[in-house]
Amino acid sequence: MREIVKVNVKEVLAIFSSLEKDINELDQTHKNISENRDYSKTLKESIFSEIEKLELIKSSLLGLEVELPKGIYSKEIELTDNENLKLNSGEIYIESKKPKKKNKY
Repeated sequence: MREIVKVNVKEVLAIFSSLEKDINELDQTHKNISENRDYSKTLKESIFSEIEKLELIKSSLLGLEVELPKGIYSKEIELTDNENLKLNSGEIYIESKKPKKKNKY
């Protein structure tokens, strides 16, 4: 049985960002542990295990199914000959084309 949960996209992105930060920090810690200590192997294994857990959570976030509400993208945009559709930072807007200069000859 599928469970449907309403979640704000910003919250999911914040969690994902936090996971990536934690993974990177743990990876750096893992790399900086000296090999010549008695506890090095155990500590590295523990950190690696935590990285794997976080990677699993991250991959489960990437695997989420998203259902968009009906009509969210159904608005039709009609462009005239003097307009272009532009995409900038995730936002779509209409830009007027510059009129072409006509040759006098």
